[in-house]
Amino acid sequence: MTATAGARPSLLRRALRLEYLTIGWNIVEGVVAIAAAVAAGGDRRNSLPDLSPCSP
Repeated sequence: MTATAGARPSLLRRALRLEYLTIGWNIVEGVVAIAAAVAAGGDRRNSLPDLSPCSP
């Protein structure tokens, strides 16, 4: 698919809207996952990935 020079700004706006929607959806998904873990009584310290260089 080739885009003419006149269509480029429109395509860029469309791409940015899609990117913002994706970021928003990921934020909502993360909040729902955290809320579900809290509601299930999960221990947040054990549900987060281990970022330390060496595990105890």
